[in-house]
Amino acid sequence: MNDLIQQREHFEKIADTYFQLRNDAKHLFLKKQIWEKFFSNVPIPEHDRLHVLEAMCGYAEFYEILRDHSNKEFLFDAFDFSEKMVTFAKERNPHINIWIQDITKFVPSAGTYDIICIIGGLHHVYRHIDTILKNINMSLSKNGIFINLEPTHNNLLFTMIRKIIYRKNSFFDADTERGFSTIELNTKVQYYGLNLVHQIYPGLLAYVLWYNPDAFPILNKGSLSFAKKLICAESKIWNTKFARFLSFATLSCYRKES
Repeated sequence: MNDLIQQREHFEKIADTYFQLRNDAKHLFLKKQIWEKFFSNVPIPEHDRLHVLEAMCGYAEFYEILRDHSNKEFLFDAFDFSEKMVTFAKERNPHINIWIQDITKFVPSAGTYDIICIIGGLHHVYRHIDTILKNINMSLSKNGIFINLEPTHNNLLFTMIRKIIYRKNSFFDADTERGFSTIELNTKVQYYGLNLVHQIYPGLLAYVLWYNPDAFPILNKGSLSFAKKLICAESKIWNTKFARFLSFATLSCYRKES
């Protein structure tokens, strides 16, 4: 079976659980803190009105993230290959432009977007990353930015743990998913003309416990007050080399300079 079709069929099976469990209070607080920390240093393009795309959008969460962290006006487009996720996204934000699309076949006009965002998507299509990054570069306007949150591993132990999780946990599809190291991801993105301008590493203990409650429900424990204390403590080191070494996720901003 084509790997993209296999990934779509896999995601159709888990879409209901994925959508429902991500309303957990601890997950929402962690996500809020991650994006607040990140946007404190993101160079938003200096246009009066931004054209924004969330590719592989899931339920189009970046619309609300950007609305909460930027005072700019923006026109928002989004797409996903999963029909169920597009349905969820349309129900959640019926006023934005959302459609079904295979990212490997999406080629808009050059310079269309000021911001392109992919949240947890590239590891689902890692075999096609060169095509995708080439098209992202072409699609961005001058000084446009690519925002990407991606599962990563930066030491041998965590690399092995991720491989085991992908094989053993039915929420993942080991045949079509593969995480990146942060260095590998940065090297690949920058090869296609997008320069790294900001990066944090929020994938520490709180991320393991609460960011993916759908994938690891057994870990979704503890009170909200405890979660807040842990998240606030960890957030102080999210931009350090120590956090990068231990992090299961990397949140990046890359800019097209020409």
